[in-house]
Amino acid sequence: MTKEFTLRGEWFLPSSKDQRVHGVLTYHPKEGTSLELYGSLDGENFIPELKNQQIILGLTSDSKQVTLCNCFMTKAGGAAQALGEESDIHWLVSMEKKQKT
Repeated sequence: MTKEFTLRGEWFLPSSKDQRVHGVLTYHPKEGTSLELYGSLDGENFIPELKNQQIILGLTSDSKQVTLCNCFMTKAGGAAQALGEESDIHWLVSMEKKQKT
């Protein structure tokens, strides 16, 4: 991929399709791909522990289905839950390039 893009949508784990989190996927040819979520994928922890995910699924705001593979959480943080502000969670997503044969 040579052009940068941004996709907004809902993101979830294959095992928890009902637990969806809003977020933004960004791709830049030199910087790679990142996913910023506004909440926790596991639904149990407001600010989750750093845990990698093999697959994260997404449904974009224009109804495109997305599969992210080899996802590594790089940051979890946000304001205190008592303040009612959202947590932000950052993922570094590995995008493997297909080789031409």
